[in-house]
Amino acid sequence: MSKRFQAMEKIESATAGSTSVSMFLYASFLGPITEEIVFRGFVLRSLEKYGKHFAIVTSAIMFGLFHANFIQGIFAILVGLILAYVALEYSIKWSIAFHIVNNFIFGDVLFFILGNFESTSAMIAISVLDLIFFIGGIYIICFRRKKEVHQYLQLEKANRELYLQTFTTIWMLLFMTAEILTSFMGITTL
Repeated sequence: MSKRFQAMEKIESATAGSTSVSMFLYASFLGPITEEIVFRGFVLRSLEKYGKHFAIVTSAIMFGLFHANFIQGIFAILVGLILAYVALEYSIKWSIAFHIVNNFIFGDVLFFILGNFESTSAMIAISVLDLIFFIGGIYIICFRRKKEVHQYLQLEKANRELYLQTFTTIWMLLFMTAEILTSFMGITTL
């Protein structure tokens, strides 16, 4: 008999709203500020000398892996791409503000508002809102700012060798292995 695996406990703990004032302050304010300083301050800025595209993509991947949760990691990579672009082109202050708003709205406010709903209904409502924001972002990127985004990507294109070299260094391999193993710890058998 084959075993089925689930990661729901890890996903639910990563997406659940805060259960205490200290958790709320950490998840909505201290965490985003700290993560922005580390990933968009130190990591992004230290990689910028290799090109903006490389710095944005690499810091976003590291940000996603840092979350040590497959589902949340995918979302974190996508958000990391946006936050890195904002930090490079505008200011780290703006990426901190966006990160705080993201965690505050999607991490606490929505769960507080939907707290009286059945859990399945609440997850559907949150998924629909996420989808609306995602489609809105795609609309802005693909239709409203298509030329600017295309030009930016062409001007800031990174060398593929640089990605290969970066993601095969011993330190990056250790970091990725540790984060992936931590993600697997949240998966249990049914």
